[in-house]
Amino acid sequence: MKKNILLIAYVFPPYPGIGGRRWAKMAKYLAKKGYAVHVITAANPFEENSLWTDDVKQEGIHVHEIPPHYPAVLLKSKLSIADKVRYRIWINRLKKKHRGSIYDRSLEWKEELYRAAFPLIRKHDIRHVISTGAPFRVLHYAVNLKEEFPSLKVIADFRDPWTSGRSYGFDNMTAEDRAVEEQLEKEVVERADAVLAPATEILDDLEKRYGHAHKFMHLPHAFDSEDFSAASAQPAFPPEIFSFAFAGTIYKGLENRLDKLAALLRKLKLEQPALYAKIRIDFYTNDSRHAVIFKDLPEAVQFFPPRPPRLLFAELKRYRFALILFTEQYKDYLSTKFWEFFYLRMPLIYIGPEGRVSEQIRSSDLGEAFTGADGEQKLLDFISAGGRNEFGYRIDTSAYSCENMTDKLETLLG
Repeated sequence: MKKNILLIAYVFPPYPGIGGRRWAKMAKYLAKKGYAVHVITAANPFEENSLWTDDVKQEGIHVHEIPPHYPAVLLKSKLSIADKVRYRIWINRLKKKHRGSIYDRSLEWKEELYRAAFPLIRKHDIRHVISTGAPFRVLHYAVNLKEEFPSLKVIADFRDPWTSGRSYGFDNMTAEDRAVEEQLEKEVVERADAVLAPATEILDDLEKRYGHAHKFMHLPHAFDSEDFSAASAQPAFPPEIFSFAFAGTIYKGLENRLDKLAALLRKLKLEQPALYAKIRIDFYTNDSRHAVIFKDLPEAVQFFPPRPPRLLFAELKRYRFALILFTEQYKDYLSTKFWEFFYLRMPLIYIGPEGRVSEQIRSSDLGEAFTGADGEQKLLDFISAGGRNEFGYRIDTSAYSCENMTDKLETLLG
């Protein structure tokens, strides 16, 4: 008999974004193991769909979409004059109505969520609920299901840092609003039966502030071996070309580094055209607005839209290096992309602050870590010196498969 579980994930395919990837994969492999995974998620308000939509077509996954209840204008990246007026109206309205982060998309989702969750829990005799944030209010709504269903076991997944992070308005939040969010976070840790996070740093921070370490489980991001079966229709770059692939989000705060890189490439194009001709940097990202920085460097830098995982990884096999650009906020976090690069055994070229990521790259000889304010210059010096082709790559990726992570998660579902 299948065991029914409830997953509450505001962002879940077809809702786009990397935030939906973690539990799309976990749901897929839980369903493969015979679980009936009921997912309550926000209906997709965007024109594009998730890159991981195919993963959740797995038999055994039942997706229940409910209205997102968040102003669509606050989700736009490009605003018309009329949009800017509506944006300001909504910001003021939410500030008057709510304390805490008004950029939490699940801010007004609770009642809609409960209308969907209560009958599902009763109908399917659900004993285990998994919730994931960001958005983080979802975690609080989930643990409060215990008020109606006292025997529920609720697992809270901190996909990102909550109040210790800098996103979702936390970088310039008032002390009063921060206190509200910290109280919600504290109650989640206290009331949840288990607390998960992909990074030990998140769990360490929660333990330091709230205790309850016995509830914590480190559940890293994982790679899906089924994503790596395709071959590229394009040939690999010639060995004399220094080819770099960047895949994913260009984080806020990287503009200065991109400007520096473009300036150095312009100088190289003028002074050392032969060396410049050996450089190829391709960005696979939604953040194509940054392409204008490199508009006069088309021979060296190109921007492409994101690819579905199987197509992307087939493309990545053509490149010599994976390029990682991080800001201070992410210097200690091995995001999803790392495990996928590890599986491909792609040498990493990291440009960013010193942190756990740079330490891991050096200690395991996974590539090169160019830290400090002159990281971009160090990259060009590396190329000018002829680079490096052999890396020890001392890391065991087998433990980080989706199958193994699902086995680990399953120990909480008994």
